Amino acid sequence: MKLNKLLKEPFLVFGGIFTITTIVLAVILITQLKGDKSTVGNDVNTNIGIIDVTQDVVDYTLRETATEYQKEIYDELIENQTAFEESWTPETESAYAESVVKNFIADFFTWSNKGGRNDVGGLQFVYPLYRSDFRNKAVDVFYLYLDYYIEEFGADQLLTVENVKVTGVDPNYVYTMPDGTEMDGTYVYAEWTYTDSDELDLSKFPTETGFIVVEKENQLVLIEIQ
Repeated sequence: MKLNKLLKEPFLVFGGIFTITTIVLAVILITQLKGDKSTVGNDVNTNIGIIDVTQDVVDYTLRETATEYQKEIYDELIENQTAFEESWTPETESAYAESVVKNFIADFFTWSNKGGRNDVGGLQFVYPLYRSDFRNKAVDVFYLYLDYYIEEFGADQLLTVENVKVTGVDPNYVYTMPDGTEMDGTYVYAEWTYTDSDELDLSKFPTETGFIVVEKENQLVLIEIQ
């Protein structure tokens, strides 16, 4: 399969969601890892985070270890979700979609508040059908060496998303499912930054990409990351 085709088809690499990022993250982890990798994977933390991956749509939950930035944008998420439910307009849907993307980025790409490799962030914002596969791939790719990182460098030196900026929104995006079914969606492009770290070369980690958000049972969820 050609690379450009692979990058356009959702849920092929990350059990779905995470196309371009997944391809480069394995290289990133190898580049970033320091010391003896033989201990990686021992005593894996079994905390799977804040969501049962077998559930369909869920009520949003703020993890107990949320950063101050996560608390801030979580409040915005609830406000925008409420506005969307009470009075749908293109504006309320776009604002809600932006909040979903910002909260996903802040939770998934932040390592400093995670309990270990299996504590995958952002699952509640992933399309339910693909959520379990997404988590499994995250554990095996982006979170693979997290237990080692925590032990070797300390949680405070790990990735912490400090700000997310939405730089583009298309509220009229039409998403095509693998079976040809079309869904109305919102395309959101976002950029983000991390707090400084003495141990990780932050320039090697993802800092921007596009997201496709669709509605599932009156809740907006991510169905593709480009």
